[in-house]
Amino acid sequence: MMSNIAKVKKIAKAINALAKNDSVQVSVGGDTAYSTGGSINIPIGDFSDPRFMKMVQGYIDHEIGHESETEHGYMAKAISIGGNLMGSILNALEDARMENSRGNIYPGARINLEVLFSIAIEDEIIPNPNDMKQNIMEVIFSYILHASRELVCGYTATHASLALSIIRQSAGDVFADGLVELLKESPSMKTTYCAFQLAEKIYNYLDQSVNNPPPKQQPQPGQSQDSDDADSGSSSDSNDDDDSQGQSDSNDDDGSQGQSDSNDDDDSQGQSDSNDDDGSQGQSGSNDDDGSQGQSESNDDDGSSSEGSADSSSPDGNDESSSSPNSGLQGVKADLDTLHDYHEEVQDCITDKARNYDDVDTAELQCLRIDKASNATMVSFDLAGWRSLSSKFARTLQKVIIDKTETLKMASSTGRRIMRSKLASSQLGNDDVFEYREETEALDSSVMLLVDASGSMGFDNMREANKTALGFAKGFQRMGIDIEVNYYGVYNQIASRNEIYTAKEFGKKLDVSKFSVASSGTTPTEEALFYALVRMSNQTQQNKIIFLITDGQPDCGNSVQMVHEKLVNAGVKVIPIGLGTKSVQGFKNSVYAANSEEVNNALKNAIKKKLF
Repeated sequence: MMSNIAKVKKIAKAINALAKNDSVQVSVGGDTAYSTGGSINIPIGDFSDPRFMKMVQGYIDHEIGHESETEHGYMAKAISIGGNLMGSILNALEDARMENSRGNIYPGARINLEVLFSIAIEDEIIPNPNDMKQNIMEVIFSYILHASRELVCGYTATHASLALSIIRQSAGDVFADGLVELLKESPSMKTTYCAFQLAEKIYNYLDQSVNNPPPKQQPQPGQSQDSDDADSGSSSDSNDDDDSQGQSDSNDDDGSQGQSDSNDDDDSQGQSDSNDDDGSQGQSGSNDDDGSQGQSESNDDDGSSSEGSADSSSPDGNDESSSSPNSGLQGVKADLDTLHDYHEEVQDCITDKARNYDDVDTAELQCLRIDKASNATMVSFDLAGWRSLSSKFARTLQKVIIDKTETLKMASSTGRRIMRSKLASSQLGNDDVFEYREETEALDSSVMLLVDASGSMGFDNMREANKTALGFAKGFQRMGIDIEVNYYGVYNQIASRNEIYTAKEFGKKLDVSKFSVASSGTTPTEEALFYALVRMSNQTQQNKIIFLITDGQPDCGNSVQMVHEKLVNAGVKVIPIGLGTKSVQGFKNSVYAANSEEVNNALKNAIKKKLF
């Protein structure tokens, strides 16, 4: 079983890939993977499982790619033109185009995306074409999916060749070759619009192949036709007066001719046909005296017909099979039952793995959500006095954070003060008899401030909390210590959920305008602490401190206690400050401040209680 610290670091590693992209908000928590509107959530699963981590990394890179590059409006347009089939084709082509583009920018992303594609094939998240043979359109889509990844991205582990062989067997070489030629255009796609144009061309080709099948192959000009007897029939055969049939037939004694038509005295005409005296017309057929007509048929004197796709019929009624370019598409619907997006299947797979993960310690965290807010409701507060607060905070905290130095007596060969303990050794040739003091610097520190912005804080408490937060941010800036300030319980009306708003991020400059947050939501202190746990685990500094400012009534006190224990186990100190409340639920020890002016005294009290 992993240690708490190791678990947190694994979670932090999963989040860190997203943190580098400013356009995407990341959440880690709960048991459901999702991506919507610039927000991606990774559920808590077994982050020690390399395969699970590879899926998460690939999923992250794929969704970031769509957020950064894909013009989503074309999907609705594709579906309006060609239903689920064209929509699925566009999705496959755009996935390949986007993944190749991201791979060109970030080589690491190319590796992650190809690994995810391979895992999806191995785990049959992407179905094997052999399992789709009953629906040729599914196989055709499978070929488009795999061939585009192969041609555009250069992925080697695909089912492209397998899918193409099934298409050739079912629909013939002519159709398959046409599809292959269209896919050869895929490497030139540069934008979503390019992918849309190619998707439309492929859809039109499929639709035409189904609804308007092309004529059968004709012999080339100048190519002689075989002459067979009355009972034989095959491709490029010559037929007798009433029986035999074939592709590119020549018919009875009225003077039929190869690929160019020959017409009899009544000026009747047919493609690759010769017709007799009754004026009948047929495509790739021979017709008898009764005027009957058929496609790929031969009819005898009694009017009976033997019809089949790419078949020839002998007088005794036995059929012999021959290949047709579109035989597998006759009667097929040019659509799919569902819109295919295999990354939704990957998303579901990640969710299932998270829900099936039975690690008890990590399962306790599955109820926690981390949803980042891009903005928060602001109110015009009077925050006068925050600068003087910052000076007070800096003087107080410097004693426990920066001034923790250790002084050691050391010996040197030069100096002014002699160390008596070293005099005896000087007679033996040791000149290091002078004393000097060596001081060790305090540990590098990383600090986070969590500010309760729940509705229960009210206007007055929220004003004092904002002033305190500004004082903390400026005070630590004075000390040269990086700090992050997060408000929690910020309610998103549209999404109907609490979110975390970052007013000052690690490594970023202080912006005073971001510290006028209004009270709004509930008090998910446990979720805020878990977010802090993940963020602090990503920091390299050895001394890690979280200050919590709250009115003291969290949504779930037991969960607060559980996450606090994990923070302690991870070596992170938590200083709860009750603003207007004597105690903070979920903590054994906390300090009290009636308002922002009393926070400095609360810090001194925390030092006395040895909370640092």
